[in-house]
Amino acid sequence: MLTKFGVNPDKISIKALKEKFNYSNGRFNGGINMAFKDLDQNRATTINQSITNKTLYTSFNSRNFKPDNTLQTYTSELKNYLNKHPNKTVRIIGHTDNIGDENNNKILAYDRATNVLNYFVQNGISKNKLKCFSKGETKPVATNATQKGRALNRSIEIKVN
Repeated sequence: MLTKFGVNPDKISIKALKEKFNYSNGRFNGGINMAFKDLDQNRATTINQSITNKTLYTSFNSRNFKPDNTLQTYTSELKNYLNKHPNKTVRIIGHTDNIGDENNNKILAYDRATNVLNYFVQNGISKNKLKCFSKGETKPVATNATQKGRALNRSIEIKVN
């Protein structure tokens, strides 16, 4: 349920305990308990890696995207990370599958990256920290011979340097 609302799964640690709880007046009392604690260094490193290397996926022939809860949470995490590390910059790199004209794909990928840049700026990340690039169809991560592979190639990479 937490990830559905955009909480980074690397920040969630689940521990099952068998404890008594009671049910009265249509409510379970004591059924869920949450504890918040400091992260150990290994966990913090994993979280930082998920912030500094993120991949978003887009629909076929789509220049636009609709920010979901995950992107909204990621944007907040990225903003906080950049505030803590003021010398860092962000590269936003658009990719496409190989369907269609190569030049059109390069433009499409750049438009996708620009949309993400604009979303970040609208949410308080300095434009000076952001740069857009397009790889178009030139750097596939999967085969373009299958629908699943093409879907993986339609992406936007976010890399923090």
